Amino acid sequence: MNPEPTDQAIHLRRATPDDAAAMFGMMKMLAEELGSLSVLHATAEDWARDGFGKDPKFTAWVAIVAGDPVGMITYSPLYMPDVGKTTYYVHQLYVKPPFRRRKLGKALLAKVAATAIAEDVPLIDLGTIEDPKRHRFFREVGFDVAAGYVTYLVFGETLVNLAASALDSLF
Repeated sequence: MNPEPTDQAIHLRRATPDDAAAMFGMMKMLAEELGSLSVLHATAEDWARDGFGKDPKFTAWVAIVAGDPVGMITYSPLYMPDVGKTTYYVHQLYVKPPFRRRKLGKALLAKVAATAIAEDVPLIDLGTIEDPKRHRFFREVGFDVAAGYVTYLVFGETLVNLAASALDSLF
């Protein structure tokens, strides 16, 4: 009989190239939960290259239970001119549903925070959808909502149209 997820030991570690496919699978689960599959254009191969290749674009930690990744966090440096330093931007934080409520999300964020402190990075930025549970979680672990700050995205056909209108207006 398999033990319940709550009975299994959890190990956090830096992600390796062998984790890329499992992490991408969790990214797809997150995109489904958020209703944003239309924004997901990357592939598992992209994640392997961009996370673990010659010129990595992001860093990741994974939560491991019984040898399998059950949670992840990805982040990358982001220079903020108003801060005058490089900060970190958290792109994805995901824990598989059977392993939620075990403080894995907080532990993964804590790993990024510890890295930030060690590297003299003064700020961690992240965005999330309008959802009371998500907002409560991020507030409980110490994040504050930036007053008046709203994130806007442009992608797909709208991005193409915006680019075309900018070019048209120049001539």
